[in-house]
Order: sequence, then C-alpha cells, then structure tokens
Amino acid sequence: MIRTPDFQIYDSIDALQKEMPPHRTLFLESDYLLSMEESSPSALSFRYVCLKENGNLVAAFYFQVINLSSNQLGQIINFEPYSKIVSGLSMLVQNMLFGAKKDKPHYLVICGNMYLSGDYGILFEKKDQQKVVHLLPEAFEFVRKELEKTGKVMAKIAKDYPTENDVYGGLLKSKKFHPLVMDPIMEMEIRPQWKKFEDYVADLSSKYRQRCLQVKKKLSSCEVRVMHTEELIERKEEIDRLYLAVQMKSPVRLVMHDSDYLISLSKRLKSNIEFKGIFENEKLLAFMVGIKDHFHFEAHHIGIDYEYNKSHNLYQNILYLYIEMALLAKSPRLSFGRTALEMKTTVGAVIHTYHAYIKLNNTLVNGIAGHMLPKEYEMNWIPRSPFRN
Repeated sequence: MIRTPDFQIYDSIDALQKEMPPHRTLFLESDYLLSMEESSPSALSFRYVCLKENGNLVAAFYFQVINLSSNQLGQIINFEPYSKIVSGLSMLVQNMLFGAKKDKPHYLVICGNMYLSGDYGILFEKKDQQKVVHLLPEAFEFVRKELEKTGKVMAKIAKDYPTENDVYGGLLKSKKFHPLVMDPIMEMEIRPQWKKFEDYVADLSSKYRQRCLQVKKKLSSCEVRVMHTEELIERKEEIDRLYLAVQMKSPVRLVMHDSDYLISLSKRLKSNIEFKGIFENEKLLAFMVGIKDHFHFEAHHIGIDYEYNKSHNLYQNILYLYIEMALLAKSPRLSFGRTALEMKTTVGAVIHTYHAYIKLNNTLVNGIAGHMLPKEYEMNWIPRSPFRN
C-alpha cells in the first residue's frame, strides 16, 4: 500500500523558516526568500509545498506562481527586437500557450527560481533525496489543485537540473513534461593560485591580457565603489532606470523586479551581498550586484546606461569586476548566468548545461508542443579561451 504524502502548503517562508532542513544554498534560506516575497510585483506569488513525516519537515518544494492575467505582467515576449512577421508569430504562440483572460487568474507555475540560473526549487537532506525525487509531480499537482480553487493553471515548468546529474528528467517525461531547451549557464572556476586580480591577468594569453588592460583603461575617469543600503535608497530612481534598460533588451520577460528587491537584499543578506557602482563625476553609469553563496559567487543583477556602454566598455568591465569580487570573496566558482555567452568565454567562463521541463495544461496543445519544441541547444557562436594554457 502506497501512503499518500503528508503535504502542507504555505504562501510565505515566514510560516516555516524555523523548521527548514539544512541549507545547501543561500538562495533557499529565509532571508533571500523573504526579500523575494516582500519586493515582488503583484503578478508574482509563491508557494512552499512541504513534506512532513511524523511531524518533521523532510523536504520543501519552492514554487513561483505567475498570474498571466495580471495587468502588471505586460507582454511575455518582448517584440521590440523583432520584425513585424516574427512579432505576429510570437503573439500567436503566446496566446495559444497561455490564452490568459483578464476576468480570471491564469497561472504559470515554476518549480525553481526564474530570477536565477541554477537548481533552486527543492530543499532536502541528502539522505532523503531518493524519496523526495519521486514526489515532484505530486507536489506540482498539489499546487495546481490549490490554485484552481480560484483560477486555472495553464503551464508548469521545472528548472534547472545539471545535465550530468539529472535525477528528475525520466520521471517528468513519464508525466508528459517536455524538455525545455535553455541556454547553458556560464560558469568560471577560480584557480587556487589567484589571490588577486593581477594573478588572473597574469594567466591570460598575451592577446587577452592586452585586451583586459585596454578595457580597464576605459574606466580611468571613473570611480568604482561599494554602494551601501542608504545610497541605494537615495539613488532609487537611477537604479530603476539602469536596471530597466538591461531588462528591456531581454527577448523574454515575465515579471521584473526593481530597486525595492535590491534594497531588500541589501538589508537582509548583509555581508553575503555586494553592490558596486561605476561613477563618473558622481553620475551612476552602471551597477552590479554580487551574492556569495555557500559554494560559488553569483553575478546577480546589473544595470547599464547604454549611452556610455561603448565609450567606457561598461559590460566587459562589469565582467572583470565580478571576477575581482569573486576573488575577494574567496569563492571557488563564479556563475555568470545565461546572457552574452560568447563574450563571457573571453574572460574565462565555460558552458554548463542544465535541463528544464514544461507541461501545458491543454492536452492537445501539450502534445503539439512536444513536436514543436527544439530538442537540443544550438550553439551558433564560437567559444573562446583566454588563458595561456
């Protein structure tokens, strides 16, 4: 006889933070999750599905719920970079997949974090992994039933599982989830001999060393400094403007955080987070946010004034600054996320592939999607290697 799991559901980490199992990542700890909650737009909410045995918390499944009917959501697909024909097709796909109506909430449910690249959807102790893995589809169903008391779930997404250790894929496929091909995550190993940025530069080949020095010179008229919570509050409008400029270049956008999220992180994560700004005559040209997780350093969010991007090589300088931040944090690895893949290889990042899966609520559309979705990632760019060896 198979016993039904003892699931309980919460809409805030505050209700269960005292009984959470040991943490393997800062991004599933209460301070980070509370920052997400208290600064999230109204289109985004959260569910924590907890598995308990004999009254003890064994595992927690973290879900982000996006209300596709929200006026705050805007367009899922950013049409600006595309032609009218492509835009029309994108709108057709958007309506077919989600078909959200304004008179009733329609939901996209994600196990994991859409604002981070990595496996941040399930928390458990290592000894319990085998029993927890098989409960992911049931946890999805538990959330669906709760949400459909007032609305309708249109699609479910599970992300990101490392290709070399994907223990969820077989089970999800058996439940009619389809592989959802995503860009690889760009990660960089920090070599033990790199104690300071100059050590990193010394390991670059002549070509890339000269490029690095030339790029760094572009900031000779600028000041790079740490920004504390008080300055973030004072420069709230500037930060929002620079952050939005970066987000608007993303081809797909669901819901976007603003400076409230960054300020909340600054207050809660304290020494585990660092904000740096690039200033010229006290004008903020760009900012970057780095988070020190237990086993890596996360290049989290950036903002750029694109009027100065080329003249000051802002984006490339931000990549170098993140390397400096990871070195100072003594982190063994730096995660750069999923954008500007080729450029990130020029500073030493390499690709790491992760699996994601999607299931659409409409059985017919879900079947069609299984044939239409790409089967594998197409690498239409050239990876670079900047190091001497």
